[in-house]
Amino acid sequence: MKNSCSDIEQKKKDFFPLFTWIKQTWIDKDSNFLFEKLLKKQNFPYSYLKTPEILEEKRLPDKDFWIDTFQKKQVSQDDIDEANEIFDIFKCQNIGDYLNIYLCK
Repeated sequence: MKNSCSDIEQKKKDFFPLFTWIKQTWIDKDSNFLFEKLLKKQNFPYSYLKTPEILEEKRLPDKDFWIDTFQKKQVSQDDIDEANEIFDIFKCQNIGDYLNIYLCK
């Protein structure tokens, strides 16, 4: 992924430039749609992340690996679908790219 956390952190200093930057850098969809997606709590398939090589995989894993370990329950299909949508909107090339977005938001 061409954008790093430090790039994103720099943009967070002022809300409007960040919002504009996200729109210009990653999408050409409706800004309000993306903004709502980024504000919502996202999920990450921690139980799937066993080795660093997994970060290079080209898609997010199946539902079996999406477990909310805090609440000890399966993540909903809607939440998994949203994660895949974020993966696609931000043009993630692999799970590592998705992890960067998950950690930086």
